[in-house]
Formats: sequence, structure tokens, C-alpha cells
Amino acid sequence: MATRKLAFVLLAAVLLASPCLMGESAQGATAPLPLRPTALQQRKVIRSFGKKSLPKTVHAKAPQPEPCWKVAGISPEVIARRRGIEQETQTRVRQVCADPSLSDQQKRQEIRRLRQAASQESLSLTTPEQRAAVKQCNEERAAQHAHPHPVAHLPRPVIPNPRPHPTGPCGNMR
Repeated sequence: MATRKLAFVLLAAVLLASPCLMGESAQGATAPLPLRPTALQQRKVIRSFGKKSLPKTVHAKAPQPEPCWKVAGISPEVIARRRGIEQETQTRVRQVCADPSLSDQQKRQEIRRLRQAASQESLSLTTPEQRAAVKQCNEERAAQHAHPHPVAHLPRPVIPNPRPHPTGPCGNMR
């Protein structure tokens, strides 16, 4: 890596000094010396060394606040279990939607039952105090990011949609 950096520095020095090497003096030069390599020169360097070996610009990120679930004292295992419950519920909903033996009404009822069971299971993983702490944390953070002078929201114009999207949990129920 050090040899590549050295080669890059040497190449840049040669390119910057090339008008002087060609016999042009600094006083008689018609064009000023380039402060950085041209696009063609940059492409040649990239081709010879590859993009991965070039130094990358590092941008400082603002420190991220601790997630509200952590502030509330909820363990990562509980969060992982809640995500698993959500994914499992989505899978079951897709299975219900794909079942041709059920009517639309039966699909709605089964999906409602699945979602209620998942909600109850998720709620049983945390205490009411933890849920209240998460809610308070989220509200405080939302208040910190709120604009001091909110823009008045005008009603959106109603534009008729010539092809309305299907509604319902399966996308084809009305």
C-alpha cells in the first residue's frame, strides 16, 4: 500500500512538473501549472492502481443516539424476537392470501386473527413501563427534530386516479 501511495505521489509530481521538463520556463509558460491532475491523468492512475487502493474521503458522522428500546431497558433478544414475530406474521398472511379455497371475507377474518395474535405475543415480551419509556423517548426525540415554525399544510388537491390500486391486505380485496 505504501508503494502505491509513493507511486501516486511521484506520478502527480511528474505531471505537475512536466511543463518545466519540456523546456518551458515558468516565466515563458503560456498556461499556468495545473494544481491537480486532469481527468485523463486521474483515469490513468485509477486504471494502474485500481479504485480500491486510492485513499477514500472520510466523512465524520454525527454520533447516533442510543435507540429508544435500549434506553427503555429492552434487551436485543426481545427486539430480535419481535422482528421474528413480524416476519412470521407476514409469511402467514401471504399464505392466507394465496389460499384459493378461502373467500375474501374469510381471508380478512383470518388475517385479522393472525395480526391480533402477533400483537398480543409482541406485547407480552415487554412490560407496560418499558413501552411507556419507549413512547416517551420517541416523543422527546420527535420534539427535538420538530421545525420551530411549521409550514401551514394546505389541503392536497384530489386528482382522480384512472386506475385505482387494489385495496386490502392481499391487494385484490375491495
